[in-house]
Amino acid sequence: MNNISEGFCRNSDAEFRQFLNFSKGSAGEVKNMYYIAEDQQYVLSDIALDRRNYCQRIMNGNSSLMKYLKSS
Repeated sequence: MNNISEGFCRNSDAEFRQFLNFSKGSAGEVKNMYYIAEDQQYVLSDIALDRRNYCQRIMNGNSSLMKYLKSS
């Protein structure tokens, strides 16, 4: 969320897209951390799966917004 906020305050759509890409990467990192947490049995499998799916939705939303900004 901080990456998106920072990018929104930049001067161009290109910079905003760059920060959306950072945000997408951060969501990918969190998604991976849930695989690790599940493997280490810190989180129940159903919770880890739900949160990984949520991360994927965030990543997909960022990608869609980036494509929109690029085409406009």
